[in-house]
Amino acid sequence: MSRSSPFPWAMIFVAPLVAAGVAAGLWLAATAAYENIRLAQATDQILGVVAVSRDIAVDYKGRDDQAATVVLDRLAPLTSMHVVEDTATKQRALVNPWRGLTGVAPSAGMRELRLQMEVPSIACLRLAKFYASAPASLGLQRIEVRANAPEAVWQTHYDLAEGRVAVALTPRSVKTACDKTPQTTVALTFRLR
Repeated sequence: MSRSSPFPWAMIFVAPLVAAGVAAGLWLAATAAYENIRLAQATDQILGVVAVSRDIAVDYKGRDDQAATVVLDRLAPLTSMHVVEDTATKQRALVNPWRGLTGVAPSAGMRELRLQMEVPSIACLRLAKFYASAPASLGLQRIEVRANAPEAVWQTHYDLAEGRVAVALTPRSVKTACDKTPQTTVALTFRLR
C-alpha cells in the first residue's frame, strides 16, 4: 500500500497565497507607476505654464487684473491643459493630474507667477522636493504649503529673497506641512523676468 504525497494537498492551500502575493505586488507596482506618471504630467503642466507666462511677460502691456486671463487663454488650446471655472472663486483654473485645481496668478507687471495646486499629501511632498532640488535654474522664488482646511495658514518652506535663501527647505518641515491633511495646497512662485 502506498502513501499519497502531502504535496497536492499543500498546493491547494499554498497556491492561492502565492497568487495573492503576486497580485498584490503587481498592484503596488502599477499604482507607483501611475503616481509617477501623474507627477510627470504635473511637472509638465507647471513648466508649460511658466514657459508660456514668460513668453507673455516679455512684452505684456495689458492691465494687471487681466494677466491671468491672458495666460489661461494662451494655454486653453494646448492638449495637456484643461481650463475650467472654479465654482468657489468664480475664476478660471487648470485641472491638474490629481483632478484638483491649479490657480494661475501672475503678479503686478508680470514679474512673478504663483501657481496654487490642490494635491494629495504625498504629491505635495514629492512636488516640493522636486522643485526645491534646483530652484535657481527654474527661477523658483517661493514654495508654500497649506492644509486644505478653512483655518489653515500658509507655511513658507523656501523663499529666495534678494539672492539669498531666507527660509531653507528641510524634508522634515515639508513632510510636517504636507501630512496635516490628506489633501494639501502647494504654491510655487516663479520669477518671470
